[in-house]
Amino acid sequence: MILSEVNIVGWLKKLGSSESGFLVVSTLYTLLLVVVIGMAFMLLSRTELLASADYRDGIAAQYIAESGVKQAIAELTKNKNWRGVLTEMVIGPGYTGRYKVKAEYLMTGGVYEIFSIGTVNKARRMANVKMRFEQTDDAADLFTIPRIILWINY
Repeated sequence: MILSEVNIVGWLKKLGSSESGFLVVSTLYTLLLVVVIGMAFMLLSRTELLASADYRDGIAAQYIAESGVKQAIAELTKNKNWRGVLTEMVIGPGYTGRYKVKAEYLMTGGVYEIFSIGTVNKARRMANVKMRFEQTDDAADLFTIPRIILWINY
């Protein structure tokens, strides 16, 4: 017999022993554990991605709602009978949002109430503002200045 044949026969005998069976089973359990941990990390990273996208959309919706309020103030400065609009705006490439703004004149104290809803994807934020216009006499010209009384974001 050649020396290499003896080594192969010895190796085949060891392969059939109980130690090698234990080694195969423990290797499979270790591989299963690594796969389960990997899948858990994939699920966790997907959850974090969705949470950050929802946060981003909420911030964008808040800014859009506030821009609706600012547009309403600008429109009311020009036309006191303006009452509202629905506008869609592009935030970024393939990323749009919209706001709906309503202005209402309250008879008490000449106050206007402005209610704006900003929406981006599933996120929705609202802004509610109460304001009035005050007259000032500056350099012999009469100006109307909007004064914010109350601003609530929710």
